[in-house]
Amino acid sequence: MTASSREARFPVSRVGPYRRMLKESSETKVVADIRSEHLFPVTDGDTARDSAGGWVQGRIELVEPPGSLVMVQVMVGYSVIVAQFERPPGFDVGRAIILQHKIYAPHAFDVGTERSVLAAPLRVPCGVWQCMSERFEPYS
Repeated sequence: MTASSREARFPVSRVGPYRRMLKESSETKVVADIRSEHLFPVTDGDTARDSAGGWVQGRIELVEPPGSLVMVQVMVGYSVIVAQFERPPGFDVGRAIILQHKIYAPHAFDVGTERSVLAAPLRVPCGVWQCMSERFEPYS
């Protein structure tokens, strides 16, 4: 399964708990969504492509500094993706960028009912938390 907006595709079913929940919902059409604050820039394209999370490459169209974070609009084909993160140096308009999503961040909704198919709290082995750069907070 992918979250997509024309050329912007993110794999979202590679992780065990999500795969199980999405498989249980396979009878219905599912739409996936990733929030702007759950996207982050990757400087090494090979790292992004080999990781369990999805990635997309585009060109920075707009940079807005709303405070301690920066909001970036990235053009991917004919689609615009918005990401929000701490501003590293060199993120200027026109520059190529690779965005990746946090591995446990995607949302998935049943198209017919608009209810989340990932609403149940995830049970993840403790060892996974040490591998993640940020603390995961399940969604309801």
